[in-house]
Amino acid sequence: MYTNSAERTAWLPSFLAYYNARRPRLALGCKPPASRLGDNNLLQLNI
Repeated sequence: MYTNSAERTAWLPSFLAYYNARRPRLALGCKPPASRLGDNNLLQLNI
């Protein structure tokens, strides 16, 4: 639990990085969504 909204906002970038780049999804064969990105793309992840 967060004590206030500012604390929650401060943790959001870390949570989104985990959620999009590390958290496995069953629909993707237990891989994170970022695994679908190839090496040659315009979107770069800051992990």
